[in-house]
Amino acid sequence: MALWLLQLAGDVAQVAADAGVQAAQAAADAGTTAAQDAAQALPPPSSTPGQMVGRGRLVGGWEYVWASYIVTWTGIVLYALSLWVRRPKGEAPGTGGRS
Repeated sequence: MALWLLQLAGDVAQVAADAGVQAAQAAADAGTTAAQDAAQALPPPSSTPGQMVGRGRLVGGWEYVWASYIVTWTGIVLYALSLWVRRPKGEAPGTGGRS
């Protein structure tokens, strides 16, 4: 799984680098700076904060949800197992050494 995450991070970095190169080339061709192009591409500021909320929808990503559940439950089980392994052995609790 760690290898898969490293590969995903590398792919994301490559896409970001490619996008940056394309934006810089387009800005150079147009005779403007990349910052000016980026500022022009932004949507106009909304007059009320609620206008930009709720747009779009998340799709997919369930593999991350399941992975987080697996990691969480694995941690809980391992912690419970460590408590069981480290439990005091010998006399019964609460007897104070008396039979």
